[in-house]
Amino acid sequence: MKTTQLELNILLPGINSDDDCVKILTERLAHRRGIEKAHVVQEDNQAQLCLHFDPNLISLGEVKRVAQDSGATITERYRHEQIPFRGLRTADAADNLSDTLSKTEG
Repeated sequence: MKTTQLELNILLPGINSDDDCVKILTERLAHRRGIEKAHVVQEDNQAQLCLHFDPNLISLGEVKRVAQDSGATITERYRHEQIPFRGLRTADAADNLSDTLSKTEG
């Protein structure tokens, strides 16, 4: 078993490591033949995608290509919007807004 680390910000530009898109990426990669595990690690204040793979089943070059292709597909498919909200003065207001937004399609 071998491991490699790739900069998460290169695979998913502008996405925080706790975003659902990162979860989608790691799940897709972990189900790829030859890749045993995919997870995020923090190294030097930078998120790294750590991939554990079997070099008898998939080459390092193929692992990198698959990760880049998967990141590009996710980036194209999912859009991230930042919506400014004003007047949220209490934690309850923010919680109510979060609940409402989570039920919104998209």
